[in-house]
Amino acid sequence: MTYPFTNHFDRHNLKERIQRLNESDSDRGWWRYALMWLATIGLVMACQNWKSDEKPVERGFLAPANPTRRLVVQLEEDPVWQSVVRFFQNRNESWLHHQNDHELIVALIDDHLLLKEQYKARTRVFINGKEAPPAAVDLVTPFNIKELFVLKKPDAFPGTEDAADPTTYRLLIETGTNYRRADPERQNLFLLLQASMQTNNPFGQSYTFSMNELLEATFFQKKTPFVFRTKDNHLQIYDEFLTDLTVFINGQPASPDAVMQIHVREVDKLYSRERPYKEWMRTDPERPSRFVLVIQTSPNRAQRDSSYYVFSPFYSGDF
Repeated sequence: MTYPFTNHFDRHNLKERIQRLNESDSDRGWWRYALMWLATIGLVMACQNWKSDEKPVERGFLAPANPTRRLVVQLEEDPVWQSVVRFFQNRNESWLHHQNDHELIVALIDDHLLLKEQYKARTRVFINGKEAPPAAVDLVTPFNIKELFVLKKPDAFPGTEDAADPTTYRLLIETGTNYRRADPERQNLFLLLQASMQTNNPFGQSYTFSMNELLEATFFQKKTPFVFRTKDNHLQIYDEFLTDLTVFINGQPASPDAVMQIHVREVDKLYSRERPYKEWMRTDPERPSRFVLVIQTSPNRAQRDSSYYVFSPFYSGDF
């Protein structure tokens, strides 16, 4: 007895060839294809079932690997606290995240950190998991920063009033030594903290003013429009903005001196903008100005009765 899947040498090769030629296509070697498909399916299933026991670590995942992280994780479990700045490392990769709509309470000046004066009474500082006085922040140098976290408790959040702990900020720093490796995220952190020393809006800010709102800003000495109304009712740019300002009047580039020729009554809309720190904290020739001032005028207003459009109580007199 012979089987189709075994070699048999008791038959003549020519006879076997003639027999194969007479076979129909449906009978010819179907079992070989079935066996091949079964082997392929088994191999695919085996590959699917094989997985590494090691779970990938998400870039933004914060494992409680040191005392500072444990405090941060504990605070973040409370929905009242929200992270403003998170700088840490996962598998030798730095990770920086910040909330763009929050001011920074810490800055970088010269070769050390600085907790801003207006936030000292409202901030508790923790260094390497232990509470420290605000003055201890000044002893931390840029290359001693291993990880840095800033958390805030909203002032008006219901149920956050705590007579025993009225502070609204937490600054947590994990220190180390010789963190001088060229790391883009670390350099970005340094750049952000340096910008924080120069401005309260490192992520940029924009304002729009009507003529009445501009008069109000002048009355309250608000500098957000970058300009103020002079005694002769013309505009003048504050000195602190002059050296790093780009001016547009009616869509055309203009010099700061041209702003002084505009009568306050001619102002239709005024737009002031401070660019994000990544744009102006640069030294290359393509660096844009830090401030932008755009003024849209309506010269015909000079011939009209001011009572039709001046509704500000901060203006006295007639145009």
